[in-house]
Amino acid sequence: MAAGGHLAVIVSLVCCVATYVVFGLGTSSRSVRFMFGSGVNNRTALAKRTRNQAPNKYDVSEEDVPNSDTAMGMVDHMISRILQSQTIQEEANKFLHSPLPPKRKVSKSQPLVFFAQRNAGDAALTDLLSQASKEESLSIASPGKDVAWYGGKSAAVYIGPVDWMEVSRTFARRNKFSQESHAWHGGNPDFSCMTNFQDPLARIQSCYYRQLLKQGAPACLADLEPERMREFFHRSHGANGYSCMNEPFRLMSGLVHDYLFDVDASTEEWNFVFRSTLQNLARCVPIIVEDVSTLKAAASWFPMLDEGANDISDLVEEIKSESSTCKLSEPQLDVLRSLTAHEQRLYDLAVERARQFLPHRA
Repeated sequence: MAAGGHLAVIVSLVCCVATYVVFGLGTSSRSVRFMFGSGVNNRTALAKRTRNQAPNKYDVSEEDVPNSDTAMGMVDHMISRILQSQTIQEEANKFLHSPLPPKRKVSKSQPLVFFAQRNAGDAALTDLLSQASKEESLSIASPGKDVAWYGGKSAAVYIGPVDWMEVSRTFARRNKFSQESHAWHGGNPDFSCMTNFQDPLARIQSCYYRQLLKQGAPACLADLEPERMREFFHRSHGANGYSCMNEPFRLMSGLVHDYLFDVDASTEEWNFVFRSTLQNLARCVPIIVEDVSTLKAAASWFPMLDEGANDISDLVEEIKSESSTCKLSEPQLDVLRSLTAHEQRLYDLAVERARQFLPHRA
């Protein structure tokens, strides 16, 4: 009888999901405050505050989910996952139906920002854009070594692994208060942007060999047992490392607190991450490094790239060689698929979005 009663509760509550969906759930103001807009500019103070406020990002022994040993816990978790999935799907549909960004002539008043995703062909694309900008006599801003912000630089082209929030702060520094008009002048310019994507399984492996070997990782990723591999990526967070996980979200979401990018669980906060990332990405031109045609499409928005677009085909072969350095077993690949689940979903959307630019390629 007890088992039958639990089953009845499960069926009844699952059927109520539609009611939750129709009438909507209240947005958690705590989550909004937690995720966005602290206004803190001092990176050292921000990192200290994040460590003090955030849960231990290295403790991945248990997911923060309801107790699944009870019928109610199973239903709560099931409803939560269904609602999260639906929310993301709705945002995905909005993203894919949003208009393509306008074409603007690149200048200091209408700058171009390249949100360079690391270990995803960013070096080759950075070189291409830098050279093209110099040939067009466009001033360039780029962060220094191991620096993730532009400071007070003013340029026509911004290049680097600098996140959306910091780019906004860079432009906001142009604001000046006029005593004559008693108003702020300058403001954020109408900027154009582009960013690069790589298949997440290849990108995380490339990141391992480029970044984590320096931290004493085994020479071959295949030398890590599956569970040790998961633990290693979760515990490899550094000041600029972000454990190789969720790189596009780090750049494009506009988040302040960074510890969330080191987890692979589905949480309420990830709805905000996806939503903000897709809203910002809709303003940019995506480049899929495995598909050279998407770079040629980007050249329709930024003609300076046209000449170099044909010279970057070797990038794909370089990426393939990096991601196949050591052959992984299926259990090991399953761990990487789990770690990159959020990024894979975003990558698939970025690929579909990039295809919308193809009819405009030269």
